Amino acid sequence: MSTSYPGTIQTFSNPSGTSTLDSPDHAGLHTNLADTLGAAQAVMGTTAGTSVLKNFADGDFSTRINSSGVLQQTVQGTINLSTFGTPTVTGGTFASPSTTGTDSGTATLTNKTLTNPVIQAYDGWIDANEEWAYASASTITVPTGAAAKYAIGDRLKWTQTTVKYGVITAVADTVLTIAVNTDYVVINATITLNYYSHEASPLGYPHWFDVVAPTFTVANFDNGAGGQPTTTEARFSITGRTFTAHLRATGTKAGTNRNLFVFSSTSPFLVPVNSSNSTSVGNCFVSISAINIPGVMVISNTGVFFSVSSENIPDNQPIVDAGLTMTYEI
Repeated sequence: MSTSYPGTIQTFSNPSGTSTLDSPDHAGLHTNLADTLGAAQAVMGTTAGTSVLKNFADGDFSTRINSSGVLQQTVQGTINLSTFGTPTVTGGTFASPSTTGTDSGTATLTNKTLTNPVIQAYDGWIDANEEWAYASASTITVPTGAAAKYAIGDRLKWTQTTVKYGVITAVADTVLTIAVNTDYVVINATITLNYYSHEASPLGYPHWFDVVAPTFTVANFDNGAGGQPTTTEARFSITGRTFTAHLRATGTKAGTNRNLFVFSSTSPFLVPVNSSNSTSVGNCFVSISAINIPGVMVISNTGVFFSVSSENIPDNQPIVDAGLTMTYEI
């Protein structure tokens, strides 16, 4: 009788202690055992390179899938040309892997070659990968160690219903301070999609920010009735530690002298650093009728910006247009 294995499980008639050699047939039993063992060897193969055992070395064990579909045992050795569903590997190594589908997790590759990788286009922004929170209209709370990650002049991007931008003017251990402006304000709401950039021009960054008008000294420049002149432009830009301001206004000259713009350096622009008394920080112009009078902008030792025109401007002279540009270190 030949064996039914591996088509079906071979059964054997096990003799008892009182069985005779012809019941069950002793020679037939030996034949079935020999045939079944031979069939098992044919299926299992050898470690020399056939059938199931061809990829196993001495001491390796094959895996087992239980009735619940759970993979059991530990895989050792080398697996060639195999397809995995959703594998999880702990403490193992993939040698020259080929993957299909979408990887939604995180992988660390060391000395690996990527063939035809799809890499997201870099837009200059770096995911902060940490939680930011409202502290005030111009400050954001961040995890400790901010000075090791952020610097003055870094650009910020975050979302509070709408996308907002800012530029860092001070870094503390857990607080980032941004330049105050009227375009983007930190509000008391959840911050999401937060990014930073060390680059000068990450995608979408506005570069220029509007600010409230400074309070001018009306003894030099007013609206013709002792009030504040009309500011038509007040904005700034920061690159690294360089601050640039633009300002334009119309009104009336008060007093006869060379000073038109006179205002504090504390608002709305940032205070210069490493400057001495009467340091020139920019230039200005004053238009009266068809005449343009040039001048310079100066910072005093008391923290006041003031313009010095190249000639006196008469008292009560209507100022058709006046403007300034300042650039200094912050």
